[in-house]
Amino acid sequence: MEELAATNYTQEDRTQAEVPRESLSEALTNPSNENRGGSLITLNGLATTDMTREQRADAETLEANLLEMRSDMRGEGHAFMINNMKSSAAMYSSLERWAEAEALEKKILQATIELFGGAHEDTLAAMENLAATYNKLERWAEAEALEERILQTTIKLFGEAHEDTLAAMENLAATYAVRKLWVEEETLRERILEARSAWQGEEHFETIAAMQDLASIYWNRTRWEKAEMPFSRIAQVLSRLSGGQHMRTLTAKACLAATYCAQGRWDEAAELELYVMESRVSMLGEEHYSTRIAIANLASTYGRQGRSRDATQLWATLKQKGPVKRHKARIDES
Repeated sequence: MEELAATNYTQEDRTQAEVPRESLSEALTNPSNENRGGSLITLNGLATTDMTREQRADAETLEANLLEMRSDMRGEGHAFMINNMKSSAAMYSSLERWAEAEALEKKILQATIELFGGAHEDTLAAMENLAATYNKLERWAEAEALEERILQTTIKLFGEAHEDTLAAMENLAATYAVRKLWVEEETLRERILEARSAWQGEEHFETIAAMQDLASIYWNRTRWEKAEMPFSRIAQVLSRLSGGQHMRTLTAKACLAATYCAQGRWDEAAELELYVMESRVSMLGEEHYSTRIAIANLASTYGRQGRSRDATQLWATLKQKGPVKRHKARIDES
C-alpha cells in the first residue's frame, strides 16, 4: 500500500494516489498498527515529493500531519521529532513565511536545549536559524540578543580563533551597524581583525577584508588617524602579495592617500597620488576612468599645496572628457 501510494504520486496520478494515501493515514492513526514508523517514513516521502513538484499546499498539509503524528509518537524532545521540525521550518523559510518558521524554530531551540544543553553544536545551529529569521523580519533587537548568545556559545565551544566564532562576530557586528550601535560595532570589528591576524595571518584574504571593514568604519566616522593604520597595513600587505603595480595595491595606496588628505598632510598625499597616477597611466592609459580619478585627485592635492601651475596642467588633461571629482577608492575596485 505504501509503495503504491508513493508510486502513484510520483507519476502525478492524483486520483489513484488519494485512496492509498488515505489508507496510509488511517494506518498511522491506528494504535494497533505495528509499522507506524514505516508509515511515517512513507508519508514524509510524499511530502518531499510534493515539494519537488512545487505542490506547496499538499506539502504543507503533509508536513503538518507528519509533525503532529511524530509528536504523538515520540515527544517534541526526541531527536527524530526535532529533525522533522527542522524540515518544516526550512519549508516555511523557503516560502518566506517567516512567522510560521519562527514559531517552529523557537520550539526547535527549546527542544535542542533540553536534549543537548546550551553548549552544543545542534543548539548553536538552532539559535543561528532563529536569529536569521529575526533578521528577515527586521526585528533587530531580538536578533542582537540571540547573536550575542551565539557568540558566547561559539567561544565556549571553539575558542575565539575559529571560523564559526568569527562568523558569529561578523553577524553580530552587522546587526550592531543596522541598530547604529557604532561603539559596539567598532569594538567587535577590532576583535575580528585581531583574531584573524593571529589565526590566519595578515596576508590571508579574509584578514585583508577585515582590515578594509575596520578602515571604512574609521573613515566613515571621520576618525582619520585611526583609519590610517589599517589602510597602511593593507597597502603594505598587497604590495608584498601582488606587487606595487597591481590594481588592488594601487587602490590601497589611493585610500591611504585620501586619509592623508583628510588630515591635511598634503606632501605625503601628493607623493602617493603621483605614484598611483603614473602607475595607472602606464597600466591602463590616460583615458581609463581609474586613471582619470587618479589625475583629478593629484590635481586637487597640488592645488592644496599651492602648486597652481601643476594643478592647472593636470586639470587641462581632463577638460575634454567632463568633470571628475576627488574619489576615495575601495580596495575591491578594479
